[in-house]
Amino acid sequence: MLAEKYQPKIQEHLLADKQIHGTEEFSLLDDEIIDSLISIDTKNLALKEKKKITKAIKAGEPADQVFEESDSRILPPQEAADHIKRLQEVQVQNSGSGRMINIGGEIALIV
Repeated sequence: MLAEKYQPKIQEHLLADKQIHGTEEFSLLDDEIIDSLISIDTKNLALKEKKKITKAIKAGEPADQVFEESDSRILPPQEAADHIKRLQEVQVQNSGSGRMINIGGEIALIV
């Protein structure tokens, strides 16, 4: 119930880099509860950012452009770069030549 009530306010504060602890809006909440809600919202925002990056990469946007457009307030640059790299690796594996290499490797293992 607390998350439903406070989540939009916490996300707004996180995105605007506003202080959350000690503000009047959250004065009724214990520090541990605030920390827990911040953690949940931070993870949710990071997940949304990763989904945005995934969608852009799948749409064929250049990786460097996607990286530049990623929101470093939500997803640290290193995590964004790692996510983009993993997506590119998956694209190569799913391409025709990547599949042939995997099939050839599997055949070699069987033989």
